[in-house]
Amino acid sequence: MTTHTLAGFSEELARIASSSSSRVVQVHGGRRPASGIIHGPETVITMAGAVGREDGVRIRLPNATDGIDAQLAGWDPASGIAVLRAPLGGVAPLEIAAEEPRVAEIVIALARSNSNSLTASVGNVAVVGGPLRTGRRREIARVVRITAPLHEGFAGGGVFDTAGRLTAIATAAIIRGYAVAIPASI
Repeated sequence: MTTHTLAGFSEELARIASSSSSRVVQVHGGRRPASGIIHGPETVITMAGAVGREDGVRIRLPNATDGIDAQLAGWDPASGIAVLRAPLGGVAPLEIAAEEPRVAEIVIALARSNSNSLTASVGNVAVVGGPLRTGRRREIARVVRITAPLHEGFAGGGVFDTAGRLTAIATAAIIRGYAVAIPASI
């Protein structure tokens, strides 16, 4: 692979991060900050573990110093996905991949750090499988495991394909050394 090819690949990843960054938000609930993805004009998808409780949830948009109040609209006990409602000021939602990610595809995970800076991690899809039992007779029909290293702040962040489409939502879970994400189709 030539330097020119690597530079082009690097530039493309930076373009995906930049174009998607306005839809990646910070979520403050009862626990430490996590990330979320703007899904619709007034909806954010995140992980329920980040919310912690139904009241006192705030969303911090990119480049904002203060958060805005959000309400828990609902959550799925099996996957841990939560939907929040908040006035988001007309930020357009992300394009969502119609197809499930494939093993070996390169993905970029985007989240917000404690200081609300954009954080990125790149890897590939290691495993697409399921069902994954989550306890109490619940299971997630499909999961994606990725090689991109993800710290706790990535929970609720987005996993994007090389076309810049949302392909999965990151969790804080690790299975056999790989980060776990919930496919966007779910």
